[in-house]
Amino acid sequence: MTKITKMTAAMILVLTAMLANSIPVGAQEPAAPTVGAWEAIKALPSKEELTVKLKGGGSKKGNLADATDTALTLSQGKKITEIRRDGIFQIYRLTPKSRKAGTATGAAAGGGLMLLGGISEDLDPRFTLVQVAIWTGLGALIGRGIARSHKQVLIYEARR
Repeated sequence: MTKITKMTAAMILVLTAMLANSIPVGAQEPAAPTVGAWEAIKALPSKEELTVKLKGGGSKKGNLADATDTALTLSQGKKITEIRRDGIFQIYRLTPKSRKAGTATGAAAGGGLMLLGGISEDLDPRFTLVQVAIWTGLGALIGRGIARSHKQVLIYEARR
């Protein structure tokens, strides 16, 4: 068996780190909500998934059924909930979230851990690289599964 030299191990580690950091995440800062912009709520398409935080505490989730000047109507299946506008503190819209960051983190963790394990055990470099590839893939799948698929974006906040 060929032993992996310190230089080869360092090069593999540097390449793995560079690949893990080169994956674009695509994160963007959400636009700052306009306080009290009820017109924006009325303009939302129906069936938009919302979370409404109430002034009295608690929250309601559902799909937008209707928004008027005085109330917001949410639906959850056959259940309809009407919430008066003066009882609403904040409204969040649920938007799809990219799972790229979770996938990249899982891949880097799985591949990096296996690479360190293979280097410390003085295994055949080809065997170590195969293990790194397998564990990178498994880590990516686990990271993707753990990553949240939706994020909440604040779209309305009542004036104080």
